[in-house]
Amino acid sequence: MITNWLDYVNQHDVDKVVELYADDATLWGTFSEIRRDGRTLVREYFRHFLNLDSLEAAVTQITRRHLGDVTLYSGQYVFRYRQDGADRQV
Repeated sequence: MITNWLDYVNQHDVDKVVELYADDATLWGTFSEIRRDGRTLVREYFRHFLNLDSLEAAVTQITRRHLGDVTLYSGQYVFRYRQDGADRQV
């Protein structure tokens, strides 16, 4: 569920975040210039991403879609962090 993802991101817990992704997941992260295919590359992304200084995430909108036995969650979120002594928001 998206709330678990948000909690783990805010706890900076790479292992728990990555466990939420399938072995063959595809991720195009907010802070990535490349698409990450598979858990190994997803883990690489979150190791870097969750080390941003003072990183906090907040979900601003959630959409849930049911497709048979599968539920897809998508939404919008905001990331706040510090970089080069300045507060940033993406």
